[in-house]
Amino acid sequence: MKPFIIFALLFFSFAVNPVLANETLFRDTLNQFINKALAENPELHEAGRQIEVLKQIPPQVSAFDDPVLQFDLLNLPTDTFAFNQEPMTQKRVTLSQKLPFPGKLSLRSNMAERDVDISQFTYDDLQLAITRQVKQSYFELCYVLAAIEISNQNKSLLEQFITITETKYSVGKGIQQDVIKAQVELSKLLNDLIDLNKRKETEEARLNTLMNLPPDAPLSIAHGIKKTIFDYEMKDLFKIAEERRPVFKKLRSLQEKYRASRNLAEKEYYPDFRVGLSYGQRENNPLQDRADFASAFVSINIPIWY
Repeated sequence: MKPFIIFALLFFSFAVNPVLANETLFRDTLNQFINKALAENPELHEAGRQIEVLKQIPPQVSAFDDPVLQFDLLNLPTDTFAFNQEPMTQKRVTLSQKLPFPGKLSLRSNMAERDVDISQFTYDDLQLAITRQVKQSYFELCYVLAAIEISNQNKSLLEQFITITETKYSVGKGIQQDVIKAQVELSKLLNDLIDLNKRKETEEARLNTLMNLPPDAPLSIAHGIKKTIFDYEMKDLFKIAEERRPVFKKLRSLQEKYRASRNLAEKEYYPDFRVGLSYGQRENNPLQDRADFASAFVSINIPIWY
């Protein structure tokens, strides 16, 4: 019993392993093409750089404006230009800061972050599109190569059949109609081979272009197409698409961005503030010691042109 089991296992492994090996090579080749296309596609590179640029914007729009440092000369008499002649003459330094109305900065940051998300989802959707195009070209090329191989086999069989019918006809054991039919079928098959080879060149050029290679670059295509069961219903496909497609996530981010934009437009009606501190230094004269001045202020803009 044991020798029989060992023999059966060995037979099964030799029978199955070539199939599994072909399928693995087929998938590995496809994955290599996909990775190559994703790594070399210039449009994808541009989208990636745009994401990096947009990531720099949220910290900028959510930051306060730069503070303002101001120097003044106040009440300087024009007859002598002396700093100690008049008691109100002073040298003043002022530091002020603009403060937007509460909520404006967070809304601007939210809008900028949504732009990053939108760009990222555009990038992801472009990746899926490139992957889909590579798969379509790859499977189409596999089909064309298999069709060419089968057509060449049929061509050999037809040529043998024509030789046999011509031989039979020459010795009077066949009819000319069989010879003509076989030659017509061979002509059709040759035309089909011409069309298939044109399709092969087209798909190879498309696949090479997706990988940013010369259109006529040589390609090594592995055989191993395997039929798989497709048991999804339409409602299941819609649900999966809504959950996973980046384009739907992009639309949701657009909604959030426009909602934040509307809220920001409404808040623009409210004034911004500017607060500041100033220090005024006065010069003493021989008859009087003069104290320096300190001041503070708060100002708001009046949005009458809103």
